[in-house]
Amino acid sequence: MLGSVRTKEKCPVCGGEFEEVRHPNRRQKILDLECAGCLTNPRRYFVDARAFKDSAGSPGRIFTDSNGNAFDSFDSAMRTLEAMRREVDEHRFDSTRWKKDARQKLLLSEVCKGWLDSLKRANPDGDYRLHQETCLRLHVLPVLGEMDVRHFRGFDIQKLHKALLEKGREPDGTPKEEFQRRKPGPGEGPLSANSVRDILRGFKSCLKWLQKQEVIERIPTFPSTSPVPRTDVRWLNPADQASVLEHIPEYARLLIETMIETGVRPGSMIAAKARDLEDGGIRIERAFTRKRMLKETKTGVTSWKALSSSLYARLVASTRDKLPDAWLFTNSQGGPFTTNLASEIWRDAAREAKVNVCLYVSIRHSRVSQKRRDLERKMADEMRQELDHARFETTRKHYARDERDAFRRRKDGTDVAPRSEDK
Repeated sequence: MLGSVRTKEKCPVCGGEFEEVRHPNRRQKILDLECAGCLTNPRRYFVDARAFKDSAGSPGRIFTDSNGNAFDSFDSAMRTLEAMRREVDEHRFDSTRWKKDARQKLLLSEVCKGWLDSLKRANPDGDYRLHQETCLRLHVLPVLGEMDVRHFRGFDIQKLHKALLEKGREPDGTPKEEFQRRKPGPGEGPLSANSVRDILRGFKSCLKWLQKQEVIERIPTFPSTSPVPRTDVRWLNPADQASVLEHIPEYARLLIETMIETGVRPGSMIAAKARDLEDGGIRIERAFTRKRMLKETKTGVTSWKALSSSLYARLVASTRDKLPDAWLFTNSQGGPFTTNLASEIWRDAAREAKVNVCLYVSIRHSRVSQKRRDLERKMADEMRQELDHARFETTRKHYARDERDAFRRRKDGTDVAPRSEDK
């Protein structure tokens, strides 16, 4: 059979050579290397793979496993040798995959770069690549980054899943109370169930890409993770928004007020320029990415948002000494805002106002929810007046029906009663 497991050491007692110890019944099976006189074993082994050859040459002698660990037992070296023999039997042996330099390139920390580059080529201006890069750097690579991707098994995925579930639970040496009081750093805070699911899904996409590139043969089994139902989002009424605005710093107040009045995403609003103010409103045609790069809006659509006369006048006054291409909203240092800074300003003000709602919900969700409430109230009042009722509850209970309760018509024009599933 091709290859063998050997050692460069001599017996530390007598200085003699180590000999192969063979199975008593199966003479071709080697069990270990041992000094016949002193019964000692070597401390380090290597795989003699010079007999394995292809068009690129031979791997030569291999002294470490796929993870860079030296062979400290006969069995550990034999596992590598058997893997090479299996590839030869299946006619897929590639010597470059077993050389030391090539094996370093097959570590997850190296091969994931190719996947991220493919995402960048597919969507240069998108945030998906940045999100996946952050997930890999903070959560996946610390656990599996130094492993050969060819040797991933379901056990390794379970190990990653367990590490994600335990993320943010009392770091070593930090009391639980102290950890909860201070602000967690990047990648340090606890992960929600949906975040764990999204990280695993992104990592699985990376392995699928490696499978298409024929780097790995199969994708290991991933744990089943169903989406966690979204909790009810509490939107704010104008009174709550006004209470938070009282605690917003002066330099950020116009920004927050404009977002509340228009419902525009933070990344798009902070990218507005002085020339975007026109005809009593503001034009939205660009946005900032997480790395503060300018791009088109999320939907790729340029829109115009009407503003109240008082807010529009204050915005125009704030641009009196600015050039047309200057940023409309600037931070305390005179530079453009970031989405993180806007969120932190709102979070601090909301905490002081005792309102526990994030910025995104406070502007976009609250904007459309307030509008829906106003439209429903107007519609209810119109229906009540139409039937001369004193209270809308009477109209809704006895007269206003859902569209599923309407009769349908057959092809011959006759009415059909509602189906049971429509009731």
